[in-house]
Amino acid sequence: MKGKIDLLTNKVATSLARLGSPMLMGLLSMTIFQITDLYFLSQISTVHAAAMTYIFPVTFLFAAFAMGLSSGISVSLGRNLGSENTTRARKLSAAALSLAVIIGLLMGMGSLIFFDPLIQLSGAKNKEYKLIHEYLSLWLPALPFFFLPMAMNSLFRAHGHARLSGLLMASSALLNIALDILLIFGPGIFPRLEIAGAAWATILSRFAISGIMLLLLFRKKITSMLPTLRETIKAYGEIMHIGLPATMSTLLAPLTSAWMLRLLTVYGTEAVAGTGIAWRIESFWMMPLLAASQSLTPFLSVNLAAQKMERVQLAIRYTIWFSIAYGIVLYLLLVFGGKFMGLFFSHSETALETLSLYFLAAGISYPLFGMHMSYAFTLNSLKRSFVSFTINAGRFAVFIPLSYALSSWFRLPGLFLSSVVSWLLSVLVSFLVVRYLLKAVDNTRAV
Repeated sequence: MKGKIDLLTNKVATSLARLGSPMLMGLLSMTIFQITDLYFLSQISTVHAAAMTYIFPVTFLFAAFAMGLSSGISVSLGRNLGSENTTRARKLSAAALSLAVIIGLLMGMGSLIFFDPLIQLSGAKNKEYKLIHEYLSLWLPALPFFFLPMAMNSLFRAHGHARLSGLLMASSALLNIALDILLIFGPGIFPRLEIAGAAWATILSRFAISGIMLLLLFRKKITSMLPTLRETIKAYGEIMHIGLPATMSTLLAPLTSAWMLRLLTVYGTEAVAGTGIAWRIESFWMMPLLAASQSLTPFLSVNLAAQKMERVQLAIRYTIWFSIAYGIVLYLLLVFGGKFMGLFFSHSETALETLSLYFLAAGISYPLFGMHMSYAFTLNSLKRSFVSFTINAGRFAVFIPLSYALSSWFRLPGLFLSSVVSWLLSVLVSFLVVRYLLKAVDNTRAV
């Protein structure tokens, strides 16, 4: 089929590039949702920019569940496709979509019930709190349309349709930008909704892309076979066996951000806004690292099932070297050009100074972040997602007291540098664990 990738026979570098490029488009589209909201709302006031900064860890909390679900789908589906069990793969695909909707509904309802404690954990002040409430009270009930596209992306990628997946998510991002302009500022006949408009833009664009993706899945017969109730429950268990630990692991990222925000509040709204802008800029430029590491999941899952260990080892090696090279280039780019990028969001000198300091100190961890993610997705593909979670939990356990101590002693530079130390430790442990597990798999194959 035109545009489809054969993950078992194509050259390793070619396969990873063809998986990673469309995946990059999809990831960038997710980041653009956040960046465009921040950019347009920062034109209204610094308080709006700060509110979006507090919203970021909350929305990423749900993104963690969606990414964990996607990992579970990719690994389970890849194993079935790699062993040429296409009938079960189609049934598992249908079960995955229903699971995404159920999780979205449950999390949306649960979050509305515990809304106040969820927001109060961020440490937001009264002015920001009202704006946060206005945004999330609209966004949370629409969570199924956040989970569903992520699940469908995994189905497309596992079947080799990475390019189509990337184009669909990029289209969603363009639609979101257009709706942002119309609903935030209210030109002509459109109402000026400000932060509520940003929420509606995200909801409507996600709803539209969900419908289009669902139609294409059925047309390509990826989900053409409905499972029985027993098969559905079994598929749920298989997906969540990988997805739940992967979710718990990813959840530590927004918890880390939330903890850092609490420590940042003592430096004022401008410092919070500056760090939030740095996070958005950073998240945009770090997408190639995420795309490269995430492309490992469908590739490794299929090749592990087919016992092609040479291709597995080569894929990991390529991704690690890319992470190191790109991470160094990114650090230099943001240290020397980050403040200029920040001017698009704010002209506050305090916010821009905080942003520059963040890139100078925390940016040292960019190569480490890419390596860590590559090892994490490798562990997921090996069905060792709980091991990945344990390593991440250890990193978080180190970061919390370390960040508190260093921020107390060295203020903002210490706070930002504490993340570098925690990433370094996680990479060292991950490297040793992955090397041991791959050697064990290879020895089992030889026997």
